Amino acid sequence: MSKIQLVTVLVVSALAQSALTYASGLEGATVVDADGAGEQVRLLATEPSPEAPAGESTDLAALASWIGDARVVALGESVHGTHTLHALTHRIFQYFVTKLGFGVLALEIDQVYAAKLDEYVQGGRSDLGSLLTEGWYGSKSYYDQALVTLLEWMRNYNQTAEDPIHIAGFDSKQPELALEAAIRFASRVSASTGKELSILANEALRPGAFGLFPNVWGWTGAISTPIPEPSEPRDILLEVRVRAEGLEYGSAGVVVSWNGKRQQVLNLESRDVGSGWAAHQLEIDALSGGGTLEVALYHRGNGSVWFDRPVLVLGESGTSERLPLDEIKVRPLMMPKLQRMDYRHDSYFEKDLGREVLRVVADSTLDQSLSAMSEAERLMGEVLELQAGELVGTEVEWARQTVRLAAQAVHWRTLLETNRDVHLAENLRWLADVAFSGRRVLALGHTSHIERRPGRMGSFLAEALAEEYRAVSMLAGAGSYRYFGDVASLAPNPPLQEFKIDPEDPRNLAGGSFRRSQGGSYLVSLLPGDEPSRQERTGTVGRSREIDTDIVIFVELVEPLRDLEP
Repeated sequence: MSKIQLVTVLVVSALAQSALTYASGLEGATVVDADGAGEQVRLLATEPSPEAPAGESTDLAALASWIGDARVVALGESVHGTHTLHALTHRIFQYFVTKLGFGVLALEIDQVYAAKLDEYVQGGRSDLGSLLTEGWYGSKSYYDQALVTLLEWMRNYNQTAEDPIHIAGFDSKQPELALEAAIRFASRVSASTGKELSILANEALRPGAFGLFPNVWGWTGAISTPIPEPSEPRDILLEVRVRAEGLEYGSAGVVVSWNGKRQQVLNLESRDVGSGWAAHQLEIDALSGGGTLEVALYHRGNGSVWFDRPVLVLGESGTSERLPLDEIKVRPLMMPKLQRMDYRHDSYFEKDLGREVLRVVADSTLDQSLSAMSEAERLMGEVLELQAGELVGTEVEWARQTVRLAAQAVHWRTLLETNRDVHLAENLRWLADVAFSGRRVLALGHTSHIERRPGRMGSFLAEALAEEYRAVSMLAGAGSYRYFGDVASLAPNPPLQEFKIDPEDPRNLAGGSFRRSQGGSYLVSLLPGDEPSRQERTGTVGRSREIDTDIVIFVELVEPLRDLEP
């Protein structure tokens, strides 16, 4: 899977929840058959109990045996916005704390904001209500009454605990919070350094539109041309000339579709596009019937990219046609009220070719933001080095991490790093290895992040931690959830809407393909030894294209999240 395709899948799986429980964006994906999997245990409850009798926790005892000595256990919810899965997370964490010695619950929320919640958990502040109402709107599906109940339990537990437990985050969606924390730290060392860092922070945040998702499509413009029905199937050759200047990161390329179905992708990484014109060809095999051929040109990165008019060569006759660039249609922003178009295009007369070509230019603000962020990282490193002997180790690591979190947000916003899962994995590793070294961590995020499929957070963690990582997917079979509505109309601080989960929709992983015939909620292990050989069942059971996890918790019916109580 190319980087561009991976970005598409990740965005679709995260945003399509307004229509689906779990949409992977992969047509024809194979499914998981629970009847053929390993050991299954009935799920006894989803709600936590302060003092559940041992006999009522046999399900969680089985879960504990499956995760073994894993240092990081990731819980994936197939859909954000349910009370049921949040309450079940509380129940699991409560058991893991009291029976297995877990010390940290990490949520898919901003790490600096989560540190404020942890101040409440540690007894350092009492304004939980205002903290939650001030929480970033993009994580609204986490800030519910179930979270309040969990945080209150953690705070009460810590009053008598020898080893306090912690709440944490592993996302980096609020760079302004991270930079504010970094500036406060730098100002304690030197007022002038704090001021310098503040100037750099303002420059780094200049692109704006730091929010749910950046415009991962970059600039994409499509040309459509009708192809008449031939007497027999024929091949098509497409030739595109491309050149670039200042393309230091990102990519440019072409996507060819036939009657709405993608046929070929030419993805040119920045290192593959020079300042001189280079011709690239795509062969499209044996198209039958008539229809519409769409040629989409794209630029996702910095600098400028030039595209010559694409040339179509039809069949063995060699008849050629140069497509008109003046008819190109630019793909609109996915979330026009939350994103910003960082590119402009125009017609440019190319002397070397003697004709007009298409020029796509990235906003220089992107480069300025990256440069300022890099300088901010350098400055913080300098501060820490000069004051190393006078600072507490935890202060040093937190100061370094705040700047790193801001850099992650800037890198994702500018498309320097298009895969957010890279950052999620880095931050979860930092929690486990640095901030809470020696403590076991339970992390809650979307199933699309925690699974082991290449390019996902879970795959990076599995590679780094090996048997010390376990992925547990909580799949909602039916019921309701609350999430954001139509992405095209989303504005800052949108209300959550309630959606039904269709248990018969084949795209709903839980309802469509992971249901035991006798019904009910249950846990099932997909670990080696608990299921038939994966080599014998590739693509049908276990770690398939649809889901790549170690353990599944199937919840037959879920309720939507509940509003915060006054």
